[in-house]
Amino acid sequence: MSLRTAALLITGGEGYGVGRSWRTIAAALPGRGFRPLALSVGDGALVDALRDEGTEVLSRGRRAGLLKGGVAGKLARLPLIAMDQVPHLLWVVRRLREARAEALFTSAPDLVPLAAVAGRIVGVKSFWLMANDVSSGYPLDLNRRVYAAAIGLGLRPIANSRWTLGTLGKAARSGAVVHRGVPPLADSPEGEAITVRAEVGAEPGDAVFAICARLTPDKGQDVFIQALERARPGLDGVRLLIVGGPLDTPFARRLAESAAASGGRIRLLGPRDDVPAILAASDVPVNSRLGGEPFGLSVIEGLRAGRPVLAHRLGGPGETVRDGETGWLVNSPTVEAFEGGVRRALADRPRWSAMGEAARRDFAARFTDEAMMDALGRETGLW
Repeated sequence: MSLRTAALLITGGEGYGVGRSWRTIAAALPGRGFRPLALSVGDGALVDALRDEGTEVLSRGRRAGLLKGGVAGKLARLPLIAMDQVPHLLWVVRRLREARAEALFTSAPDLVPLAAVAGRIVGVKSFWLMANDVSSGYPLDLNRRVYAAAIGLGLRPIANSRWTLGTLGKAARSGAVVHRGVPPLADSPEGEAITVRAEVGAEPGDAVFAICARLTPDKGQDVFIQALERARPGLDGVRLLIVGGPLDTPFARRLAESAAASGGRIRLLGPRDDVPAILAASDVPVNSRLGGEPFGLSVIEGLRAGRPVLAHRLGGPGETVRDGETGWLVNSPTVEAFEGGVRRALADRPRWSAMGEAARRDFAARFTDEAMMDALGRETGLW
C-alpha cells in the first residue's frame, strides 16, 4: 500500500531539542502511513541529518528575512519581509501539489504565516508544532496578531506543553497540547556510562549532576554552578558535568574558568554524541533554564535514563516531572532556589533508585515517540 505524504516545512538549521523532535517525527511517520517530505527554505544541520536518515528533503537554499531590531526597525522591515515570503510561498505551494501532500507541519514561528497560506491555497491541513513560547517583545503585539490571522486561515497550533500554548493568548483556545517524545533506547548505555564516569574521575560513591544543554546564559549553567558550590561545603564527592556548545563565546569561557577553578569537581565536556551515556553516568540530570522551559527534551531523556531530574518548575518541567516522585522542582531560577533543590536531591539519596524506576515508568507510559505520535494522530485526525 502506498504511503500518503506529510510535508515538514523547516528552516533547515533547527538544532538541539527542536531538531531532535523533527527527526523523531520523520522517522515515525511511515509507521503511521505517511511518507515524510521535508521542505526546507534554507540549508543547515537538520537538512543533512534528515537526508542521512532517509527522509527526502527539498531545499530552496535561502531563508526568508526575520523581524529583528527595535520597534521602529521591525515595523520598517515588515513590508520587505512580507514581499520576501512570496517566492517561498510559490515554491511551497508547487511542492505540495507535486507531492499531493495531505498535511503540512511547521515549527518555526517565522514560517507560520507561510504554512497557513500555503495550506489554504492547496487545501491541505496545516499545523504549527509550537516548540517555543511566544515572545512579548514585538510592537503592538504584532506576532500574536499574525499568528491569530494564520489560525483564522485554518492552521492549528499544537504546543509541546500547556505553558507554551498559553503564551499564544486568546488564540490558544483553538490549539492542543502534545508532549514531545523520544524513542526508547535500543541498547542499555550503562556500560558506556561506566567509561564516562572513569573519564571524568567520578568515584563509585560520588553524586554526579549533569546539565545537557546549549551553553547560553538563559540555560542557567552559571547559576547552577553557584548553587552547587554553596551546597557543597561539607559534602564530599559532589560533581557536575556540563555538556553542550558552543565553546567559543564569553559565556562558555566563564564556565570553563569555573570548571578550571573547581579542582575537577566541574567538568565542561563540550558537545557530545553520547548524551544517553552521559545521563546514565549521572545520578541527577538537571534542567536549569532561567525562564520558562517550553518543554525540556533533556528532562525526558533524563527520565528515559531512569534518573530523577532536578528542574526549574516553570513551563514544561512542571508538567513532566512529578515533584518528590520522579525528581525535584524548584519554584524560582535563583541560586538560593537551586541550592535548596540540590540539598533536597542529596537528602533523598537513599530513594534515588526507586525514584529512577518511577521516572523510567513515566517515560514508558507518557513520553515515548509512540505516545507522541498517538497523541498527534488524535489531535490532527490524520491517523
